[in-house]
Amino acid sequence: MRRIDMTRAFLCSILLLLTTAGWAAEQKHIRYVALGDSYTIGTGALPSQSWPVVVTDRLQDEGIDIELVENLAHNGFTTEDLIENELPALEDLKPDLVTLLIGANDWGRGVDAQTFGRRFHTILDRLMAVMHDPKRILVITIPDFSKTSTGKEYLQGMFLTKNRSLKEFNRLIIKEAKARGVAVVDLYPLSQEQAKDDSLTSPDGLHPSARGYAQWATLIKPAVKAAVE
Repeated sequence: MRRIDMTRAFLCSILLLLTTAGWAAEQKHIRYVALGDSYTIGTGALPSQSWPVVVTDRLQDEGIDIELVENLAHNGFTTEDLIENELPALEDLKPDLVTLLIGANDWGRGVDAQTFGRRFHTILDRLMAVMHDPKRILVITIPDFSKTSTGKEYLQGMFLTKNRSLKEFNRLIIKEAKARGVAVVDLYPLSQEQAKDDSLTSPDGLHPSARGYAQWATLIKPAVKAAVE
């Protein structure tokens, strides 16, 4: 009987080792690609202070094997620019995770909500075709720059119309994402609070400062972590 018990203990140990080895083998290197405009490239701060870099660094500090292999975002890009210039580069990068923050420049250039919604629909369809798993796509709403010093000056008498259309853009973003089971981080409320503190806005009076982007990273990181675990 004792020999049988020892044999069982030995087999259990072997099974535990094999299970642990299998779990370790499943832990893979996460290739992360960021899509968007100036808010994603980190305009107003150093590239190393952009929120995608900060999120990646913080997750690495927690032992998660994630790498920001490419930040395809570009200053001034609209949804149309993203479709034409960022999406074609995505498939070759073979990402395991993609974040998407786009729409501020559509809004600023007077693109109507229907056109924006159609383009955003196209972007998410294309992302689903590349990523296959909606869990590996994270959408972020458009920040509200209307309350920053430069934003107020830019909007002038168009404030009410622009502000309403931005809310409509974000409503469409959330609707399209949820329809596909894609997670959303709502940046809009935080961006409004940040406008009350000049230290959280860059000297251009429009984009966040390094501290501002760090706060964005704090908000976004849990969703990124959930997507890769």
